Amino acid sequence: MTYFLNALLFTLVQGILSAALSVLLALVAAPGYGKLRKLKRIVRPLFIFPQMVSPVFIILGLLIIWKGFPYGLWGVVIGHSFMNIGLCAIVLGERWQVIDEQWLTLSHFFGARDLFYFRKVMFPQLKQTLKAMFAIVFSFSVSSLAIPLVLGGGPQATTLEVLIYEKIKTEGNVHAAVAISLAQFILQLVVFFLCLSFLKKAGGLKRKNNYIRSPFSFSSVLTCLVALLLFLPFAVLGASAKAEILPGLKEAMEFSLGLAGAVAMVITFFIIIWNMYGSSEKPLKIPTLSSVLVGLAFILIFSTLPMESSLALFLILGCAQLITLTFLVLRFVAPPLTEMYRHYLPLLKIWGQSKTFTFKKVFWPLNKKTYLLGFLLAFCWSIGEFSTSAMIAPTDSTLPLYIQGLMSQYRLEQAAFASLLFLLTGFFASIIGDSLLDG
Repeated sequence: MTYFLNALLFTLVQGILSAALSVLLALVAAPGYGKLRKLKRIVRPLFIFPQMVSPVFIILGLLIIWKGFPYGLWGVVIGHSFMNIGLCAIVLGERWQVIDEQWLTLSHFFGARDLFYFRKVMFPQLKQTLKAMFAIVFSFSVSSLAIPLVLGGGPQATTLEVLIYEKIKTEGNVHAAVAISLAQFILQLVVFFLCLSFLKKAGGLKRKNNYIRSPFSFSSVLTCLVALLLFLPFAVLGASAKAEILPGLKEAMEFSLGLAGAVAMVITFFIIIWNMYGSSEKPLKIPTLSSVLVGLAFILIFSTLPMESSLALFLILGCAQLITLTFLVLRFVAPPLTEMYRHYLPLLKIWGQSKTFTFKKVFWPLNKKTYLLGFLLAFCWSIGEFSTSAMIAPTDSTLPLYIQGLMSQYRLEQAAFASLLFLLTGFFASIIGDSLLDG
């Protein structure tokens, strides 16, 4: 019980610190976001990039560039913050731009100072968005496994996710893992409904097409610097890669690519069917569960299958990822799809054609970019999945596990070389995703 309480306390503390640091550092980049104008096309993919790759690569990049990287609490906090700053910067920057477009000219007309403008105008309207981003990053941090597993240390730096992993992988105590998972589930459920509440109150997150017509300022330089700093560890990781023929790398790569492709296609098909048959909001209210929790459930369901079998491993990991990623991806692509459906609903009722026909003639031509975005998100998040595979899969079965094994042997250059495919995939997906969002 003492060990469990220590893990629960550490989970909450690191989640709070990670969310607070992510939001505070994102506020440095947010003011200059709207003033970037055409540079946004370069900066946004750099902000998105850390979310598109596995946390294993973030850890590897930080360890290579920061020789004395701190482990324990601050190592976990830095890892989580690095992963989420870009997402926070984009959301806060978009909201900041909307507020500036409404109030900045009037504030300059009355001669208000920048500090007064921030305290009396910006902060009150930004407060709900800050709460929403804090809750979202906190949710990501309390359900993370890879970063606390590698950067934590000892009983005092263990999260609930790592504790569940240890009970299954090390001790084989499934009953204890289920009990801890229940506490994890309750915690995530509370955070999920807080996120929904804060996001609903925040509102107005839509970005206008016109840019702030102000000169490139010091705040814009800070925004660009934050984006470059987020990309720097990955650039160093690529530069330090040492080409070497590694045994088992090809098999791990093929398994990960095949699994990610299958999962992404099923999720994209689900999104298309959901859009075709009414774009109901009910699936959006289903909480996103921890991958460790979902993985544990499917381990119990398929406990009679031999875990050494590639087919059994593919089935368990595929089912776990489908449950974990489907509703998460759906939340990202739902707003434009729902808006499009509602816009054309009166016409569709008058038209009286079948759903298949209207999908072929209306929704597919208008929404195919959004469907492609959903496929890219599902593919990138699936190919970098670590939690469930770490519990049941052999150490060289998937690419993230293979790279984590090289890291545990301090073969960082070889691990960097094995990461190049992931880095290139995530980088191009970030660029394509940003282009699709603009479309």
